[in-house]
Amino acid sequence: MLPQTTQKIEYRPVSDIDFSSAKSKKKKFDLALNSDRLEAQRRVRVKPCQEPTGEEFSSFLRDRNNTGTQCAILSVAEPYGIKFVPLPVKSCLPKPLTELREE
Repeated sequence: MLPQTTQKIEYRPVSDIDFSSAKSKKKKFDLALNSDRLEAQRRVRVKPCQEPTGEEFSSFLRDRNNTGTQCAILSVAEPYGIKFVPLPVKSCLPKPLTELREE
């Protein structure tokens, strides 16, 4: 028996049909909304932490350098940044002729 407003029924596999009631769908929907709000509230709360000391940060960088992989943070930290400079920039090229000219 079909409702009067239904003109046509699309046939689908049973595994694709949701047999839950409108009430349980509403509960699931409300729960999803509330969990998103709770998740957003959880993201805002950040535990305070102390900034690392200079020695701790140096030790951290030294440990990253000793791994043998190129860690991105090393590219902006002295003296490790030199490994990230492209070869043509750090090669010894002669000065351009325009710089050798005396006026």
